[in-house]
Amino acid sequence: TAAKDMITKGADVIYHAAGGTGMGVIEACNEEGIWAIGVDTDQSNLAPDHVITSAMKRVDIASQDIAKAVKDGSYTAGVHMYDLSNGGVDLAPTRDHIPADVLELVEKAKAAVIAGEKVVPTKAEEVPAEELVYAEPAAEVAAAGTVPASSLPQSDAVAFGMDQFVQFPSSDGFSILIDMTVEFEILPAEISRVYMLYGDLPAVVGKIILPQILSVSRIKGSGYKAREFIDGEGRQKFQEEMTRELVSVLGEKHILVRNAIVRHVEVPADILAPMQAASESKEQDLTNRTRQETAKKQALLNTEVALVAQLRREVEQETEKLVATIGAETRRAVATTNAATKVRVAQIGLERAKVEAQAAKVKGEAAVQAEFLVANEEALGEQRRAAVFRDPATLADLAFADSLPEKLSVRVLHAGEGTLWTDLKAPPLALPAQ
Repeated sequence: TAAKDMITKGADVIYHAAGGTGMGVIEACNEEGIWAIGVDTDQSNLAPDHVITSAMKRVDIASQDIAKAVKDGSYTAGVHMYDLSNGGVDLAPTRDHIPADVLELVEKAKAAVIAGEKVVPTKAEEVPAEELVYAEPAAEVAAAGTVPASSLPQSDAVAFGMDQFVQFPSSDGFSILIDMTVEFEILPAEISRVYMLYGDLPAVVGKIILPQILSVSRIKGSGYKAREFIDGEGRQKFQEEMTRELVSVLGEKHILVRNAIVRHVEVPADILAPMQAASESKEQDLTNRTRQETAKKQALLNTEVALVAQLRREVEQETEKLVATIGAETRRAVATTNAATKVRVAQIGLERAKVEAQAAKVKGEAAVQAEFLVANEEALGEQRRAAVFRDPATLADLAFADSLPEKLSVRVLHAGEGTLWTDLKAPPLALPAQ
């Protein structure tokens, strides 16, 4: 069950160091598909696919050495130490799951230990923090009365919050019960050290953190009067002192305390009742003052609102006035433009009329001149014809001939005395007019 608990919490490899009784660990690793490391003997046969190797105690070599010493008479009673230097411990021959480069590092470390260049510590305190390997991830607190601090900032550290009720007497003899939360974390470099020194997280909480909280709270709390735990300033001071002391005490044990928060304080009723009454009176007075201040602020707000409304109306009036002024100026400009346009149109009409009058004058003068010239030429023509036909009768005949129609039939009648009408009955002799 311990192995499965470790697997549930995220373990990737488990080294049980329990000899034959650790077979259950190897079985659990085989079922869950993670690696196991055997001990004492080569335990790879228990789960060939999930045992990396085994840390062997070479009892065979020790037995052979003792037997040889007894045989040749050199055996002496006492404690005989076996280590890497005399082959007393080593890795099992089964190493197929270990990469070659890792095996090379292991061999170098063995050589350094054998040569005395590297000293293997015999106590947990002697192990450098950077060389510690944490064997059991503490993902949650399993102990009663503790919960993970999900509200704490997440980082590579293991951070938790723990709720705890603490009871102690005040300096004036009253029993005080405080509900408090302690926020703490274990930095990555310290996790393995804490585990090796104190055990898993529930053990750390139960054996280290809880006793220190109870001890520090009682020592510090007994210096305060009961009413100081109700007063905000007194409770804040107690909380700060608690935090400082826990940071100091638990810091020595490689546990980093972030905060100690007092969530609730219970004090005797005979102390609490008058304090509550006084507090209520104070709160009521504060409420009344707050209401008065609120009323003043409301009055100021109403005044400001009225001023804003007045300013809005003034702006609206100014806007209307400005719009009217702009409209009047616009209409005046339009009227001025229209008048100027009409004046220009009249000027253009006048100029046109002048041009037309001048044209009519010129045209009339030209027509008169033309008539004069035509009449003059006609008169000159008549004079020339009169000059040609000096006899006026001849000229009259010519004028008469000119006035005759172009299509004119002339009949020549031969008649004597008394034969005119008889001759008119006969077919006439038509001659074309010349």
